[in-house]
Amino acid sequence: MTTVRHLIRLQVRIEGIAETASVRGQAGVSLDETLAALDPMGRRRVAMLLELVKAFSSDQDERAAADHIRMRAARAWYGPSVSFSKNPVEDRRTDPA
Repeated sequence: MTTVRHLIRLQVRIEGIAETASVRGQAGVSLDETLAALDPMGRRRVAMLLELVKAFSSDQDERAAADHIRMRAARAWYGPSVSFSKNPVEDRRTDPA
């Protein structure tokens, strides 16, 4: 499965979390808006989901998708000044293996 398909699958799972763990009246349309609207419990659940994928998935594309969403979540939760040393999705595209 490609990284894009894994991104979509993870986004659907995050939307499921958001249905019960979002700040009232702040529905999100995009992934960034959905992440930003999560309450503290929802943020912890999403963070745990992404960490579980990163720790236990044997699929590099799935781990790259989780890292990408983790970066977007950090920007949604802590602001645009958050920076990362690398982009895992870009690294995966240039990986010769």
